[in-house]
Amino acid sequence: MSRLTRLWSAVGLLTIAALAGAQTGEVERVKPEVERDSVMREIGRLVGGSWVTDAKDDGGKPIATLRYEWSADKKLLLGKGTIMGAAVDVRVGWDPAAKKVYYLDSHGPETVFFGYFTLEEGKLVARFKMLVGGSGEFEARGSFTDDDTYENTMSQIVDGRPGASRSIALHRVK
Repeated sequence: MSRLTRLWSAVGLLTIAALAGAQTGEVERVKPEVERDSVMREIGRLVGGSWVTDAKDDGGKPIATLRYEWSADKKLLLGKGTIMGAAVDVRVGWDPAAKKVYYLDSHGPETVFFGYFTLEEGKLVARFKMLVGGSGEFEARGSFTDDDTYENTMSQIVDGRPGASRSIALHRVK
């Protein structure tokens, strides 16, 4: 067998092995990290300045005011602020067991939400449940319309499908 024939045989075997790995899911080990990096990079666009809603409460204050920053190791996105007067703490990070970006959010001491983020067709999609303070399953879909505007639509999940929705825009104030 010539050297060239052996080389092409080796390339062929490597190709077959790669395809076999793809069919058994072996190649998919890379996908969760790619998803993690894409989602965290997109959510990371919230870092810098304060984010406020156009909608105001009866006293004329924005319904929501939030500020985000990275943890020291840049593996966790931390958010603080208020929504409808309640203190809000947000954590977004990597769940190695589920191989997904998680979302943990408390609105005051008696309301806690938990779920996961994905990136679907350029939109950040959070699917989450109320863990403390009631029950319910929700979906939020949002995207940046520019560097300083994030538009989000949230729906409660009813019978496995999104029900009535509510949209809100957040604007960065530097």
